[in-house]
Amino acid sequence: MRRLAIFLILVPVIYFTAGLIVSETTRIVILPGKTYGGWRVEDVDFLISILEEKATELGRFEVYSRQNLKEILKERNLADLGITEADAIEIGKIASARYAILLTLNDLETGCRRSNQCWASARLSVKLIDITDGKTIGTKAISVKTFKVYETTDDAKDALFELIGVEFLKVMREFFTIEAFVWDVRPDGIAVLRGIDPRIVKKGFIFKVEDDYGNEGYVKVFRMTKEGVLARILYGKVQKGMKATEFVTAGIEGDIHLTYMPTPISPLFGIGVSTWKEGFMVSIDYIAGTIEGYTPFLANIGLKLEPFHMDRGFLELFGGASLIGLYDENEGYIADAIFGAFVGGGIRYEFNPVSGVRINYQKDFFFGFETSGTVRIGYFIGF
Repeated sequence: MRRLAIFLILVPVIYFTAGLIVSETTRIVILPGKTYGGWRVEDVDFLISILEEKATELGRFEVYSRQNLKEILKERNLADLGITEADAIEIGKIASARYAILLTLNDLETGCRRSNQCWASARLSVKLIDITDGKTIGTKAISVKTFKVYETTDDAKDALFELIGVEFLKVMREFFTIEAFVWDVRPDGIAVLRGIDPRIVKKGFIFKVEDDYGNEGYVKVFRMTKEGVLARILYGKVQKGMKATEFVTAGIEGDIHLTYMPTPISPLFGIGVSTWKEGFMVSIDYIAGTIEGYTPFLANIGLKLEPFHMDRGFLELFGGASLIGLYDENEGYIADAIFGAFVGGGIRYEFNPVSGVRINYQKDFFFGFETSGTVRIGYFIGF
């Protein structure tokens, strides 16, 4: 059970004020601050290049390039690592940036449990500095660990930096929040958003709309046009003139659930987790008790569809490859396993786009036998 978590991406808040409201592109510079154990110069350089790429892809930033930054560091005799806040402000002014993003890089660790089973983890903080007055607008901490094993520590670090990039984008969207208003609501359930540059909005973004009386609803962007940003109404109250604020998520959802498996002998109970993004899903269930000292488990990987929804209730259909086996918790390896396939369906009820409850039923088919089915009920959160 201690290896239950299928992913470990934790983002505790250290200090954060209200996000900046943006409606057009903003120029920023991303800089390495103090650097501690495990980080090499090449690691820092590679990470920042990834973060620059992610920030540029988001569309709301003009990022001062790493190559030009190196020229400034060389001319000013500044260290490539350990840039201070004063240095960040100076560099930001030279780069004509409005804001500096200063990274404090703490522990970077890698290791291998056995051959071809390597992992990586890191902790860092992201500080947003206003170049004009030198004030710190907000700070957030990120702690990330790879959720599967890799053949080498270099592969694990590459995967880790990509995970950091995902969390970094979420932090940047919280630092620089998009705000618009509902220009029109069509009879077909489409809201037209205006007051923003469509180039800084991406398909799939969710906006929370609300009025002065506390009424709220949620819409999801699907197209950018000359008329404005078009978003489908998910649920809640959405009317013309309501304020629309970006509802930040990374597009990744997951749940923790209770598992029930009826069998001819006696019912089995367990606990598990699932995660999904853009139709791709992974789940794992650990069954209570042991078999010859091993923990029985059921793992699935496949596709998930949502054919329709009514208000806050969503129908889910899923299917894919399945694996049932025995896991050695002490040694950290799978002792035995059988492969098969699964199909299932269920209902998800959302309190908001990042929280709610799920209940579903799944049937597994393995070579030579099939299960009686698996029932799950759990609580889901979005990231």
